[in-house]
Amino acid sequence: MPHPRDRHAIQQIKKKLSFFRVLSLQGARQTGKSFLARDLLPARLKNYHFETLDRREARLFVEKNPESFLEKYADIKTLAIDEAQKVPDLFDAVKLKVDVDTRPGQYLLLGSTEFSKEVRIKESLTGRLGRVRIFPFNYAETQSLAPNPSRHACLLNVDPRGSRKFFLRYLDSGGFPGIFHVRDEEARAALMNDWLRLVRERDLLQFTHLRIVLDPELCQDILSRVALSGEPNVAWISKELGKSSRKVQKHLMLLEQLFVIHKQLPHSLGSGKPRYLLCDPGLATHLGSSFQRKLETALWLEQLSQQSYSGNIEYKMSYYRSARGGIIDLIVEDKSKNVWALKMISEEGYDQRDFEILRAFEAKAKAAGLHVRGLYALAPVSKKTELGSIGIYPWESIL
Repeated sequence: MPHPRDRHAIQQIKKKLSFFRVLSLQGARQTGKSFLARDLLPARLKNYHFETLDRREARLFVEKNPESFLEKYADIKTLAIDEAQKVPDLFDAVKLKVDVDTRPGQYLLLGSTEFSKEVRIKESLTGRLGRVRIFPFNYAETQSLAPNPSRHACLLNVDPRGSRKFFLRYLDSGGFPGIFHVRDEEARAALMNDWLRLVRERDLLQFTHLRIVLDPELCQDILSRVALSGEPNVAWISKELGKSSRKVQKHLMLLEQLFVIHKQLPHSLGSGKPRYLLCDPGLATHLGSSFQRKLETALWLEQLSQQSYSGNIEYKMSYYRSARGGIIDLIVEDKSKNVWALKMISEEGYDQRDFEILRAFEAKAKAAGLHVRGLYALAPVSKKTELGSIGIYPWESIL
């Protein structure tokens, strides 16, 4: 059972239910979607009902009678349906229903995979469907803190809300609601292994109809390489595993559909290729990631979750790779060609050379007509400092 903490997504869910006829609530397994919809939302929404298609009896009925199932709850203002992707025909029935009745907030559809053709869902509900992605707990949620109050493009706070001690613990334990609070390392490792097993042996079964041979062990190997690699892209993973890039690409796509990994797109000014990060720093720790990789994983989880829960779609996020292989971990860009660049420093003994890539990116971006609004680094410092035009913040400044 997920640890009973409130979720930052709730306000965004309520807001989108007031605009969209159908709202999807999607995320990796055991990120707290069911708990949120079953236990937290009823106190915040009127005339609300929760059903799950995990129950075999309910699923069999809906498979044979999707329209009758919806009609059964016609008097309910908002019907939440967990594991909706398990009955693809339900989406056609929902479309028919909301095309006739255009009231907002009628259905909340939960799932641990993308609602797409890969799980046999043909109806996209375009124009009728809003989305809220549910992530593992970010740091603030594990500490029962309010959402990050920063209005900065990179969500930086001059005065960090978290302590170094608890942030380092978060890097080890992560944010899976049913796992992060377990202090015993062996027990936590066992829970992580169970989570990985269910991804391999149960979640992948949703894709058995595809014209590829699914390889659960290859998925496990890919996740391990994503955790360990300094260049976690298709070419590197394929070379390490001795598998064709086509096969690796297909399995990466499925893991992305299951929200187990995040795809990082390269900035157009760099030399990088799409690369991948795990969805949770605790999972990265379990699979043997370096401290640098755990920091990168936490950075992206914080950015993605907080931007999602605030409904902020103004910014596009990417990473930058120089021709020499140097990395800027986060580039934030808006529609007006304003950019912000942030590099993660993992060691206390850093020096000026660690920041050369930020200055080089600034020059390249300006030459390309972009407006560089800020250069930043996250480092093991106790308070904000400056090195010329670069602001150096404590790791905890993004929390």
